[in-house]
Amino acid sequence: MAKNKKSPQELEEERSARLQTTLDNMNTQLIKLDKIKKTYASKAAEAEARGLETQKQQARSLLKKTMQQEKQIYGMVMSIELAVQTKELSSISEAFLQCMDDISADLSTNTGKVNVKKVQNQFMKAGYAQKQQEERLNQMLDTGDYALLGEMGADEATEFDDDVDAMIRDAAKAVPGGITGTNKNRF
Repeated sequence: MAKNKKSPQELEEERSARLQTTLDNMNTQLIKLDKIKKTYASKAAEAEARGLETQKQQARSLLKKTMQQEKQIYGMVMSIELAVQTKELSSISEAFLQCMDDISADLSTNTGKVNVKKVQNQFMKAGYAQKQQEERLNQMLDTGDYALLGEMGADEATEFDDDVDAMIRDAAKAVPGGITGTNKNRF
């Protein structure tokens, strides 16, 4: 039977769980070693007080070995922490490089899609067409055809009358001396 293949996320979760279990075990061991060191130090002091030189040397030797184990475990913990930080930095670098790769691919695709000569020709045609349109509009305005655009009479009411009146009042306030009954015929 074939095993079910795990997703990358599941694999990462398993790795993280193993890492955390390992760190927890190491920290537990460090706590135990600290207690053991205290016990050996206490035994060495007791042996010295009782004049038991051999037991004192034995306790000292065990204390040194415990300290060596503690140092090794601290080194392992630090190595794991540094490896995790390196992995995180590597992930950031990988994401950055992937992003740059995507952008580069987009740039390559975009520059390959556009034919500069064709765009230049279209731009020139558009400029010429715009110039012709302006000439025709000027000609229409010169001959009076603009009346056909359906100019609205001044007496027709629209939904904008109130807004127009308000804008005119606001503009009048800004005019020095305002537009009052005494000077509104100055135009």
